[in-house]
Amino acid sequence: MIGLPETATVRKPLPNDKTTLLDNPQGFEVYNRELVRKVFPRIINEAYDVVYADKGRKPEIRDIVAFYFTLQSYIDGNHLRADGTYNDRFGACFLSYEALISSLRIDRTRVKLLADILETNGIIRIASHYEGTKRFKWYFPSYCPRVTDDGYIVNEDGEIIKPDYSVYGRRKRGKSRRTHDG
Repeated sequence: MIGLPETATVRKPLPNDKTTLLDNPQGFEVYNRELVRKVFPRIINEAYDVVYADKGRKPEIRDIVAFYFTLQSYIDGNHLRADGTYNDRFGACFLSYEALISSLRIDRTRVKLLADILETNGIIRIASHYEGTKRFKWYFPSYCPRVTDDGYIVNEDGEIIKPDYSVYGRRKRGKSRRTHDG
């Protein structure tokens, strides 16, 4: 193009009002479409077809999608604190259980279940943080995980993360736990 430096790139046309979102000075968030297209459907299908296959009533595992995007929407993006020191919760969602419960209209026990499912699938990392005697959970969602064609996350060592189905929820006493080698 005439008048543009050689390093400048021209943005391709974007659908609908996406340009307005990206150009908004108030910020925007991005997401990895492969999570929505491959990973979340795989997790949901495995939960229903493997983990809860013999159950009449199945938990709403689909809530992992709303839970993930809620976490991603409340990330602490301040690398440094006001005093100039490193912010150890940089990149973490720091919403309280109460805020998550209220925002998503889910029960407290579901927050842990959904977080555990996302963590065992490599989509978030959970860290406990203490301030005095008060404990907080910080959730570090991955923005851009590498995804296999069959919907598994690939870790930084190039290994495919296979979920531990035991974190998907407890079975009633007396029932045997179905296992899956995968």
